[in-house]
Amino acid sequence: MTKAVTAGRPFKQDSTLSKGKILSLAMRLIEEEGEKAASFRALAKKLDVTPMAVSHHVGNRQLMLEGLIARAFYGVGSEPKGDAPTEQLRFLLARYCDRVLKHPNLFKCVLADPRLIEGELFLLTDLIKSYVRKTTKGDNDNALLNLIVDYTHGFALSVSAAPSPPQLTTDDYLRSLDWILERLDS
Repeated sequence: MTKAVTAGRPFKQDSTLSKGKILSLAMRLIEEEGEKAASFRALAKKLDVTPMAVSHHVGNRQLMLEGLIARAFYGVGSEPKGDAPTEQLRFLLARYCDRVLKHPNLFKCVLADPRLIEGELFLLTDLIKSYVRKTTKGDNDNALLNLIVDYTHGFALSVSAAPSPPQLTTDDYLRSLDWILERLDS
């Protein structure tokens, strides 16, 4: 005798859908095709579930994007390597640029909606401020901070706007950052 198949939710032990699986697929779709490719409907179709099942696991679109950004930028706000403040600042900014280069389409989401800047990105901002202050010894730290932040955002913007794959590298970014940091030691 065969068991009748009924409509409805799958049994819990039969379910393989998870937030992690959805976020991994969403990240891949965004990086391959852009943010719009990761709609709940598209995700559901690729996962062979309903859009409501996707929503059940990741919440709304804003929460899904926040989860993706938290994954992509995990650790960027942690303490940097290096002995001197300029080395530590360089390390922090290089780590950030590496992530932007790896996830340029996701970074476009951050540019489009600044509410997505939270968690690790807030920690990174605070660390950058503290290391800039250490490098300037209080002299013109706001001017240097603005210069570095503007340069870094300009680099990130050009990476995210570039054709895929990005033609720029973290080394390209660091050459100009090093030029700025060398002038601090003079």
